[in-house]
Amino acid sequence: MGYTTLNLQEKGRRYMRRALIVTCVNVVMLFIASVVYAGGNTTWGVVKSLFRDDPSPVARTVPGSVKILIRFKEAPDPGLMQGLGGKVKRSYHVIPLVAADVPADAVSKLAAHPKVAYVEPDEIVRLEPSDSGDGPPQVLPWGVDRVDAEFVHTVGYKGSGVIVSIIDSGVDLDHPDLEGAVVADTAFVEYTSSGDDDYGHGTHVAGIVAARDNGFGVIGVAPEADLYAVKVINREGWGYLSDVIAGIEWSIDGEADVINMSFGQPGESRALHEVLRKAYEGGIILVAAAGNGGRNIPAAYDEVIAVGGTDWHDRIPPFWSKGPYLELVAPGVGIYSTLPIDLSAGYGYISGTSMSAAHVSGTVALMLSKGIGSEVVRSTLQTTADKLMRNSNAEYPSSWQGYGLVDAEEAVLGSEDGDDLSALPVWP
Repeated sequence: MGYTTLNLQEKGRRYMRRALIVTCVNVVMLFIASVVYAGGNTTWGVVKSLFRDDPSPVARTVPGSVKILIRFKEAPDPGLMQGLGGKVKRSYHVIPLVAADVPADAVSKLAAHPKVAYVEPDEIVRLEPSDSGDGPPQVLPWGVDRVDAEFVHTVGYKGSGVIVSIIDSGVDLDHPDLEGAVVADTAFVEYTSSGDDDYGHGTHVAGIVAARDNGFGVIGVAPEADLYAVKVINREGWGYLSDVIAGIEWSIDGEADVINMSFGQPGESRALHEVLRKAYEGGIILVAAAGNGGRNIPAAYDEVIAVGGTDWHDRIPPFWSKGPYLELVAPGVGIYSTLPIDLSAGYGYISGTSMSAAHVSGTVALMLSKGIGSEVVRSTLQTTADKLMRNSNAEYPSSWQGYGLVDAEEAVLGSEDGDDLSALPVWP
């Protein structure tokens, strides 16, 4: 089905002629407390509100209790928490992990228990508000155009048969531009089991990945990919690390091909890293937004493709995260995509590396739909990315752009132009 190009210019260097509404939107995970390790010195930071306007979600738990993740050496023992006056929130099976509310004075006892490998805080994930606006009948968003996905569509590769798990605030299950896209949904927030989006961020990400080619609205990078709507962020824009881990585990069980993650934090989470490693070892491609201001996890983990952002002039905003772990960049400024129809006009512009990551996840879906093996996806993305120029004399350093701007056309169709993709190294 045809579509109208939004501000389309020459292939490879297409620029917007007017500024879009730019609202920097990024997912940030707030670091609440230091990790507690079994067998070592026990430390526990003071749990307090990091929000200017909201009462802290942590303060809404049982008085005197804290939310933690307990990694057992072997099978979880829920009775251990209960014996210390705690309450189990959730148990996991990908790794022997339990999320629980426990009295603050029980943390050191759990950390020292011979059955426990480590204990760490169940941290808060929070999304910032976003703005939206109306748009014309079906358009080709500039980001989809800039990564040259539309050329891949013309030869028949649109992501068919590939499952991308959107771990976010959910997806609008009734959005007409995502009709048929979501093949399964779930939630790990307290008040619902539905993956429907009552915040907005996840629907925007989903549209970038897989909005349908249906003659109206927008078109995604991979308009025939299937989506999992995994809701780990609530209607107020926050959730817990334990919810994120549950969403990843659910995606593993559902045999997702790609997991898109738009959250991050400075610091470490051994539990999150362990679950991501399990997904990676199972052949799932992991994509994460690099975020703002330095090293963030999960993007910084070796198993994850860390994605930074660009604007429509191929410039890299100086306020987005940079570092040696950055692998690719993709469009992230003024991105036009779907928004929940109950909360907005149904479409709007958002900016952030969350949007950039979605462009890469969509590109991976195109690659997999062509039959490119998951074991060479990262190598292919790296060798086909376009290096960006900081000025007429110099490229952006690799700490700003990684291997460069993702190029869907070259990543998917390069072999048809004579490139031997079979010779690419297996990552890592």
